Amino acid sequence: MKFFRDISSFHLDWTLVFLFTTILGAGLVTLASASFASAHHLYGDELYFINRQFFAILIGLICLFVAIKIPIDTFEKYSGVFLVASLVLLVLVFVPGVGQLRNGSLRWINLGFISLQSSELAKIFLGIYFCSYAYRHHIKLRTTFLGLIRPLLVLLVSGALLYMEPDFGSTIVMTSIILLILYIGGARYFHIFILGSSLTVMFYYLTYLEPYRVKRIFGFLEPWADPFDTGFQLTQSLMAIGSGGISGLGLGNSVQKLHYLPEAHTDFVFSVFAEEFGFIGCTILVALFTILVFKILSIAKEAFQQGQHFHGLLSFFLGIHLASSFFLNIAVSIGLVPTKGLALPFFSYGRSSLIVSIFCMGLALRIAHEVNKFNDVMNARKAYRSTLIGEAL
Repeated sequence: MKFFRDISSFHLDWTLVFLFTTILGAGLVTLASASFASAHHLYGDELYFINRQFFAILIGLICLFVAIKIPIDTFEKYSGVFLVASLVLLVLVFVPGVGQLRNGSLRWINLGFISLQSSELAKIFLGIYFCSYAYRHHIKLRTTFLGLIRPLLVLLVSGALLYMEPDFGSTIVMTSIILLILYIGGARYFHIFILGSSLTVMFYYLTYLEPYRVKRIFGFLEPWADPFDTGFQLTQSLMAIGSGGISGLGLGNSVQKLHYLPEAHTDFVFSVFAEEFGFIGCTILVALFTILVFKILSIAKEAFQQGQHFHGLLSFFLGIHLASSFFLNIAVSIGLVPTKGLALPFFSYGRSSLIVSIFCMGLALRIAHEVNKFNDVMNARKAYRSTLIGEAL
């Protein structure tokens, strides 16, 4: 009975629920279409990937319900624990027998029933820590550059661990989001500019340390110069998107997913979606996700106005994190930025990414609940004061 009373008193944001479930449903349908050829070729089971994705959704929904039951202040209170947990996750991939090597990268931890991509969860834990730091030390951030020293050290350590996996794309994206969080939290623009410029120079230097990154950049700049080697993935992606036209070829009718486009069910699932649903489908998808992000950011704005600054920072982080993953993945697919290996949230096959994305939605729903509950309390107080004034008159 207590469970149902808790549910009935929960301020569920139905707009968030509708957007989240609609995008998740579209992602499942697209993945089922994009993955069946690879699943049949690799495992002899057309439903191999979609079945495993369903399992990830079940775990993700459990994480979502856990998230909406925990007060947001609890995350702030134990932000130090989340920091330690994130660093442990990033270190575990280098432990023999624990970390798994795939495609030349150490990014996964073997948990037996599932392989966890530790960086996906670590980035959220780091986001919680940095939001908490900006909330607790906003005065120091506003008044002195020394306020940036501790977060800078944490950023360098976590970034170095990500870089060593290697996961250079996630390192750059995470660093950019964290700097933005610190700026929103109170850090001076000049300090963030100096720090960001220094890190940009460092990233530029690191890019040219590895020949494969240089090769990838040239393949991105001139994909049609070598369409069967460095430009193969991008040219196949562009052909898939171009084939979709205005209305698309129809669900299940993609040609590029039939072993022409590499990673058709993971990093380049958007290309298959564009081929099957065309410009109209892509426009609707981008619109839905844009509304979802703006909804989360509007919750952040309302939390700031209420004086719930940690809630606002965390909601802002969640919105920017989801937006960066979504739009950078699309940018890679259409050739605006080099390949980064970022998943398309709720669409790409990748159980770690999907579970973490659903967990993020649980956090967003919890923040929305507490923001709406605060409004109810304030409205009740106003009504009570109006009643007292009316009785006095």
